[in-house]
Amino acid sequence: MALEAERPPDWWPRRWDETLRGLRAFLEGGWGDRALALGWRPEELYRPPRSLRGVNRFGLAFLIGDGRVMAVTKESITVEQPELQLKGQQYGQRYKFWRRGREYFS
Repeated sequence: MALEAERPPDWWPRRWDETLRGLRAFLEGGWGDRALALGWRPEELYRPPRSLRGVNRFGLAFLIGDGRVMAVTKESITVEQPELQLKGQQYGQRYKFWRRGREYFS
């Protein structure tokens, strides 16, 4: 299971903890079930990372971190990252992750 994946050697432990929190929230929030029902393949969502250098080759659930899933469609998943406050301004970012072809997961 994805939650049992080992930390890749080039990931800092604190970053790996954040990664697993995002993965857990994705699962517990039912987002993974929604994505699977819309046709996402398990490897697109839960393929464990081997290294930071292969970020395009591991499952999307490992990219959420402390973000919050906002939407799941059959083509994409939208994640909102936490807001930062700099010089009195609030900054938040939304990312849309698009599905890739099967060749990335073979």
